Amino acid sequence: MDRAGLRFEEWVTLTIVSGATAPDKATLLRQIAAAKVVAPGDEADLLHAMIQRGHIEGDSALALSAEGRAVFEPLRDAIRGITSGLFAELPADDLDTTRRVLETVTQRANQFLAET
Repeated sequence: MDRAGLRFEEWVTLTIVSGATAPDKATLLRQIAAAKVVAPGDEADLLHAMIQRGHIEGDSALALSAEGRAVFEPLRDAIRGITSGLFAELPADDLDTTRRVLETVTQRANQFLAET
């Protein structure tokens, strides 16, 4: 991410926007908030900065701009390559168990954060 000039919260936002459906602004702000990558209330500032940088565009539906895709896609591909190497040859059952445990821990952490 450093080589691409992105901070983690920007990477997460680009990942959200790159999804199958283009979110509207309100939906994207909720998704950024749910990801808990910025302080509550800072989601709009993050989105505004990314629009200003030219990484995200659109009015009613937001999407990666050509520049956003040029930054996001090579980084996504590099991360996929690293990830596939890390998980290569691990038994599928072990990976399924790990995924379930991490989902449970994430849910509990989100619940804890919501209550504090």
